[in-house]
Amino acid sequence: MKKERATFIITLLLLLIMQSLPHTVYSACSITDDQDSSNLSTSFLLLPFQGNYLGRFIRGEDIINISGSLVTEDGTPVENADIYLYLNASNGNDFYLGTYKTDSNGQFNISFLLPLETPVGNTTLSLIFPGDLSLGLAPTYAYYWFFTYGYIYVNLELNRNELALFENNVSSRAWAFFDNGTKLMREGLNFSFYVYHYDELINSVTVETDANGDASYVIYFDETGTYKVIVEFNVSEYSNILSSWFLASQQSIVNGIITGLSISDATQLFEVYLAVKIDLIYEETINRTLYIERNGSKVRIIGRFLNATGYPKEETLRLLIKNASDDSIIRDFLVTTNSSGIFVYELVINAGYELGLYKITAEDLDAATIDIVSPLLLGVVSRLKLDLMDVIPDPGDIISSKAEIYIRGNVSDLYDRKSLAGVSIKCYMHYIDQGNEILLLLNETMSDTRGIYEFYIKLAGDIPNRTIDIILTAEYSSLYKPDYITIEYEVYNYYILAVRVNQSEFVWIIEENMIMALSEPVIRDITTPSIILLNISLYDDFNRSTEGIPIVVLYNDLSVFQGILEPRVMITVNVTEAGDIQIIFPSLNISVTILVVIYSPRGGGESSPIINYYMFLLVIPIVVMAFLIIIMNVRVILIKRIKYGEEGIEIIIHKIREAIISENYQKLASIINTFIRQLAKQLGIIIQSWMTLREILRNIRKVSKIRTDLYEILDFLVTIYEKILFGNKIISKDDIRKLLELLEKLETNIQRILNKGVSRG
Repeated sequence: MKKERATFIITLLLLLIMQSLPHTVYSACSITDDQDSSNLSTSFLLLPFQGNYLGRFIRGEDIINISGSLVTEDGTPVENADIYLYLNASNGNDFYLGTYKTDSNGQFNISFLLPLETPVGNTTLSLIFPGDLSLGLAPTYAYYWFFTYGYIYVNLELNRNELALFENNVSSRAWAFFDNGTKLMREGLNFSFYVYHYDELINSVTVETDANGDASYVIYFDETGTYKVIVEFNVSEYSNILSSWFLASQQSIVNGIITGLSISDATQLFEVYLAVKIDLIYEETINRTLYIERNGSKVRIIGRFLNATGYPKEETLRLLIKNASDDSIIRDFLVTTNSSGIFVYELVINAGYELGLYKITAEDLDAATIDIVSPLLLGVVSRLKLDLMDVIPDPGDIISSKAEIYIRGNVSDLYDRKSLAGVSIKCYMHYIDQGNEILLLLNETMSDTRGIYEFYIKLAGDIPNRTIDIILTAEYSSLYKPDYITIEYEVYNYYILAVRVNQSEFVWIIEENMIMALSEPVIRDITTPSIILLNISLYDDFNRSTEGIPIVVLYNDLSVFQGILEPRVMITVNVTEAGDIQIIFPSLNISVTILVVIYSPRGGGESSPIINYYMFLLVIPIVVMAFLIIIMNVRVILIKRIKYGEEGIEIIIHKIREAIISENYQKLASIINTFIRQLAKQLGIIIQSWMTLREILRNIRKVSKIRTDLYEILDFLVTIYEKILFGNKIISKDDIRKLLELLEKLETNIQRILNKGVSRG
């Protein structure tokens, strides 16, 4: 009730919309089919449904053609309009058949093959124009109806097509099926069998189908020659009537009329010879096709010989190995049967057999007899062999999880060692992650004409397992069994460098030449002279210590230790002055620096206020005199110190350039540290033991007459120093380019200081 009410409301709304539109649309249609050339004209919505009959058609066989036009009520053509075509079967199923366009004259032409899925019986076609509100066109449609028919076919099967005379019978089986391939599973259908010897009818019989829809019949013979079996199924016979909508294979529809006999039939031939018979089987399997590798494997063939009278006997036979594609003989062997007609022959399949499919058959030595043999098929296959020629790094090495690996090798036939071109080689990475197997495709290539393949692969990084397998697989064709190779590596994601200095510990994370300090590597308040103890260890994120790695330790650029890390090393350093301790692993291209800051008390020992007072009175004259001397000689002193300091400003800038060009960033950091501290001292700044380089720079900023652009240069130098020292940022090419530009400005600004003089604020 609800459905009917909804339908009524929708229909009412459509009628109201159509009445409100300014135009009504008509379509004049001309409809033809390939069976009837007469035209039927109609207009959408005007002619009665009963007048739109098209005729009779066979599904999957007949093509239906429809042509017509779409115009408005005043005759104006509707161009470029969509006409939708639907097939409406009597069982309620709708098939969308396509969308067709009108041309500039409103004309359309529709042609389609009646689908095989169309149910038989009364069928309707719908042509629908959905309307176009933007043009003020209402929807319209037309219906056409016709009868759909289907075919019933017959299949006939014989168990043999060639027989020896002594076998005296052949089995046949027939069944019927619809045009869509569905078998008639019906009992009691009548099939007529007719047997001809050459052109003479020797037997006919009617056979009913069993529950599976099969009609079976055994045909006997006592003469050699050609036999023909014809089976017929009469779809009009009362016991065989399935539906009036199904036709026999000999029927057709011409001009709407069903013509031809209501018979579906099928024909098969078989030959009967005065012949010997040889049965062949494989000992290994009941299958008549066997695939085997050409590695010297043995194949046992069992044969049974029956003479022209059907009895076994001793006989010499010829066993033939033929190319299955052209029947050319590859090899042949003589075999002898025993009194039971049995022989056994063992083939050895080695590299002498080319890959491919072979046919094994047999014959007797009497050319006058016909040999009836069911041949065996033998597929000769091989196996691919992957070999490694170069692998860098070596298998088994401990490598970075972002390492690059080079692999070069050869692929060949395992058994004849011939190199193969065009073999597909794929490279995978395999590891275990929380119990799950991960397999990632890294690269793939093809072997060249020499059978050579090579890979350049880069691992993905962040591997959660300490061991991985690099797996190479080779696949070619169905005639080659695949092969694979596994290359094992141990991997790490990053190194952990731990250095214990007396009671302090410093830790660096080292990943792909990027070094990050977890704390500021500065040893403070060291008194001189003193001895400090360094306990150095290097291990990876899977806690594997790195043994046998060369290590060099420098104190203020002087070597204090050269040796091997096994797995840790303890070093004593005699500290006599401030500077830096550099720890270098040359083979890993790793270097870190620890700054050594000498203890410098901010005041003297504890004393009473009275002593401090008298000391203050005593110091005042000295300070005043020193201040006057500084005021009088500050330019001379500073010029001399800056120009003729510990190394000279030109030499230091030259060393900075050298470190940049050689990409020795640890040395660059050390030189910047030395330069900033030396400049601060020459500017009269007192450096305390607790001061970092950034704090020293702040004190330099307080010096009067320091130009802003000079301070910006020094600030950038300290920024580069911090990047290198703490390793949490990357020094880019832009940083290096800017640093080289600023060095030129630095020389110019230092000369200005020399020329104008500098005083402390």
